[in-house]
Amino acid sequence: MEITVKEDKGQVFGVFEDTELMIRLRKEFRILPRAVGTLPHSLQNKILGPPFLLNAYQVQYLKELGLVHSEVEVNTEKYQVFKHFTERKFILKDGAKFGCDFLAYPGDPLYCHASKMIIVQKELHVLKLVQLGRISNDTNKELVLSFTRNGEVVVKQLTWVNTGARYCLCRERKVQRVG
Repeated sequence: MEITVKEDKGQVFGVFEDTELMIRLRKEFRILPRAVGTLPHSLQNKILGPPFLLNAYQVQYLKELGLVHSEVEVNTEKYQVFKHFTERKFILKDGAKFGCDFLAYPGDPLYCHASKMIIVQKELHVLKLVQLGRISNDTNKELVLSFTRNGEVVVKQLTWVNTGARYCLCRERKVQRVG
């Protein structure tokens, strides 16, 4: 693959310009590169094209599949959660707009909405939990707390139930052995 891996101010990212590669990554590997270039026409500020950027988690995932060569190693808790959901056929995007770490799409984001808001933390302050619970409920997304414990990815699905007063039910599942 023609992906150049770079490191700038501690941030790792991949960059490439091949549109066919972008389509292949999207369809075969559920990796959604971010288009950052402008196209030469009147909508140049609204429609973006090559070059395409991959974040550190996407680069590491492709590296583990043997598709990218890089000396940089990313093995954080967020990466383990990213890998877990990507292997389960979700496409993950940055969730900053919704106050979470990742948005998980069950299919291509061009055709479907995100079904999960993923937070990579073991604990949340009660006010943050209420904020995220309201956002997830109002946007019809499942709120998921995920983290690693003893090398395993743990997923807690938080479901908001309306019984006159809102409260949260948590289910914990041990999902995957990491490493």
